[in-house]
Amino acid sequence: MSLTSFYRTVFILMRLNDLHYSRAGLHFATAAVLVCGVYLGSLAGSGDFGRLAWVVSGLMLIIYPVTLQPFTWMAALLWAFLDFVHFGFGFKIANSEASLVFGALLVGTTWWRKMRFEPPELTTHWSFRLLKILLIAWLGYAAGHTIFNILNPFSPQDFSLKNLMKTAVQWSAPFALLFYFLTWPPLVFRFGSNIQRAIARLLFVGLITNVLMRAYFLWSGQSAGVSSTEDEVFGVYIPYLDLAENTYATRFLGPFGALFYTVLVTSQWFHKQTAATRALCWIGIALSIIGAVLSGGRFTVAVAVLQIAIVLVVRKKSWVIFAGAVPAAILFLTVNLFSTEVREAPKMVSRSLQWMLINKDFDTVGDISSSTDWRKDVFSRAIHEWRSDWRIFWFGRATYSYSDADTLDMKLRGNEGGLETALRRGSTHNLLSDLLIMFGLTGAILFMVMNLALGLFLLKLWRIPARDDSAQNLALICLIFHIFNVGIGLIAGAAFPPAFSWIVIIVVTSHYFNTREKEQAMPASRSIRADRKRARRQPLGQLNNG
Repeated sequence: MSLTSFYRTVFILMRLNDLHYSRAGLHFATAAVLVCGVYLGSLAGSGDFGRLAWVVSGLMLIIYPVTLQPFTWMAALLWAFLDFVHFGFGFKIANSEASLVFGALLVGTTWWRKMRFEPPELTTHWSFRLLKILLIAWLGYAAGHTIFNILNPFSPQDFSLKNLMKTAVQWSAPFALLFYFLTWPPLVFRFGSNIQRAIARLLFVGLITNVLMRAYFLWSGQSAGVSSTEDEVFGVYIPYLDLAENTYATRFLGPFGALFYTVLVTSQWFHKQTAATRALCWIGIALSIIGAVLSGGRFTVAVAVLQIAIVLVVRKKSWVIFAGAVPAAILFLTVNLFSTEVREAPKMVSRSLQWMLINKDFDTVGDISSSTDWRKDVFSRAIHEWRSDWRIFWFGRATYSYSDADTLDMKLRGNEGGLETALRRGSTHNLLSDLLIMFGLTGAILFMVMNLALGLFLLKLWRIPARDDSAQNLALICLIFHIFNVGIGLIAGAAFPPAFSWIVIIVVTSHYFNTREKEQAMPASRSIRADRKRARRQPLGQLNNG
């Protein structure tokens, strides 16, 4: 028996939908569930949560291909929006690593399935083919670059395999997901009739969870997450589940949520929804602005507002912009009327609102100015290091180790220690200098051209007419977010969140589903048109006799 036949046999035998045909099978399944429940309860009662996590993970591997596989996109998006960091297995599982796990589960249980039908229109467009070629080129370059630096590191005394692999995952995982699922779309997904509402609910859960955790963490008097150099600072810790809050999650969720819900509110889809769904969208916009305020990013609120304005212009809702000037003016006046409270607020909140204050807080302005000078300094040093050696100039030198010695150096030498640590890690808060140091001029050009191709492909996705406006709405969200993400990255650094990749995959997969539905309906429509043609050709008497 071949491996493919074995997998098919196993999954056929595991289908729970077939158990109702056999009373013995139903009894066996009930007994198995009871035994597992008792065993898991005993592990929880004894406090052996480590073994409990491993057992639950093993059970999920069994249950997943049976019933949960069509909902993988929901689990992946929910985790991406929550942006938790898990430590339960002795190592850190952040957003990128978790998305790779979801992708691997999906690939491992669907690669052998044969589902052939006519591809959608977008696969014949030049932007789709160009994007796939450039994705292959970037992933191949990143893989070869990683292997070469493992075998021949630029600075052996500073080499760290852990940091190198973490960098490789961060810069490759979103694009690896895109390439695989653009080529072989996950046709096992179950979207239902209202995919936009499902994503809106998942995003709402992520928003409200992170906003509440940020508010609790800040108002409890703690101040982690303000550092300019440490991008691995975690806030609220959830015991037993070994989950920690990413203190920078709202810097993504705030602007993205404002963009997402504004696109939905200005679409035709919005007017067909229930009152509860419409209220969720409006509350989502408000939560997104609050999340941007709590994020600590100096321009996060401004980016969220600017994205809302761009959506209104694209939707030709110019009158809403003028109407929105009233609440904007009220917000501006409120912030300045309570300027004392704003200045005395936690540092991250004060940083976010400082650009709206007339009488600014000198300490916060000084902190922002110092951070800006630090970014300029680290950028100039990165460019100087990039030019210092031919290997770095053309191919980069990857990342160096990061240990307790670097943390101690930052505490002892302040900004100077932070500058050197940022250069060692390749985290210079600028997309261009990050690419030049780690991947060289070759990698930087390849990466930027690939992102240009991705933008052109998203533009094509937005322009493709669809049966409903769900695919076009999601494509517009991804297009605007991608433009802002790359643009901000060239000024202040950027990451490519896995949530963005999953939504692009969902849009492409929805086009495949629509094409399949049209293909299945084609024979019936063709036969109807043929009957009408024959009827028009026949004389009236013969038609009546027939």
